[in-house]
Amino acid sequence: MKPKNGWYATVDKETGEVRQPSMRAGDIVDNKKFWMDMFSDTDFAKYIEGKYKMSMGAIMEAEDE
Repeated sequence: MKPKNGWYATVDKETGEVRQPSMRAGDIVDNKKFWMDMFSDTDFAKYIEGKYKMSMGAIMEAEDE
């Protein structure tokens, strides 16, 4: 979530509570604890996988001629 311009915060999906502390984008990029928490405490990894996973099968079914 972006509580104010230039700042980001995580949100508890169950309660809607904005977690503290808010962080600047530059502080998030190399913040190992932030990303470890993001992947272990949320469904973010599942979201990324669903958004960018490539199919190994046919995209369209072949037409019978």
